[in-house]
Amino acid sequence: MRSEPIWILNLVLLLLVCVAAIFSWPGRGPDLAGIGSGPDSAPWTESGPVPELADYQLIDMRPLFNPIRRPVPTRSASSRPAPARATPPPQPPQGRVHGLMGAPGEALALFQPAGQTRILRLRVGEEVQGWTVREIGAEAIEFERAGFTHRILLRPDP
Repeated sequence: MRSEPIWILNLVLLLLVCVAAIFSWPGRGPDLAGIGSGPDSAPWTESGPVPELADYQLIDMRPLFNPIRRPVPTRSASSRPAPARATPPPQPPQGRVHGLMGAPGEALALFQPAGQTRILRLRVGEEVQGWTVREIGAEAIEFERAGFTHRILLRPDP
C-alpha cells in the first residue's frame, strides 16, 4: 500500500520533467530575436519612446525622499575651503617585539630597537625613538606620536 503513492508521485515527477524539457528545447517557445533591436523599440511602452534625461529635471529639483522637497545646495569650486595639508606620519619605531607580559595592573614588553643588540623592557608611558608606548596588549605594542598611532605585533604576518 505504501509503494502505490510513491509510484504515482514518481510518475507525475517524470511527466513534469518531460514537459519542461520539451518547452526548453531549442526552436520551441517565443521568438525574442527582434525585441530591443532599435533605439525606440521598447514593446512594453505604449506611449512612445522613453523620455530624455533632461525631462527629469523636476525630480532633481524636488527630491522625493527629502522632507523639505527642495534641491540640495551645492558649493561652487570657489566657495570650497582649501584642503588642509595633511602632515605625513612620522617614521614608525623600528624594531622587534620579543615578548609581552601582563600582570594585574602592569604590563611589560620586551622590545629590541632596530640596529641594537640590547632588549628594552617597556611599560606604558615610556618613550622609544620619539614614540610613547600607549598600550601593551596580548599580541602587540601600540605606540603614539603627534596624534599618530602605530602597532607592532608580537608575531608579524608572514
